Amino acid sequence: MKNKTITHCFLKLSVILLAPIIIILTPISIIENKSFCLYTNLFGFHCPGCGMTRAIFSIMHFQFNNAIRYNRLVILVFPILIYYWMQYFIKILFTLKEEIFHGTRN
Repeated sequence: MKNKTITHCFLKLSVILLAPIIIILTPISIIENKSFCLYTNLFGFHCPGCGMTRAIFSIMHFQFNNAIRYNRLVILVFPILIYYWMQYFIKILFTLKEEIFHGTRN
């Protein structure tokens, strides 16, 4: 059972660490001219979150002017996203630590 939990923790760590790397390695031109917003695609109007995916990608590629042009709320959303990413990362690390050290005591 402990090995299964440890394996799940390593899998989660891999995914959480690979996600930003994949975003950085993905050319921004792939998403530049596409709208992923369901609201916009259904109703034709822009919602407050429109452009956020492109803005996040732009920040990850250090294109800050483009990020703000896509969606100004990225100034607030990106730090919050990083905060939650770090919280989840730390939670997984502590779970992994507990499983490894708790398993060695038995």
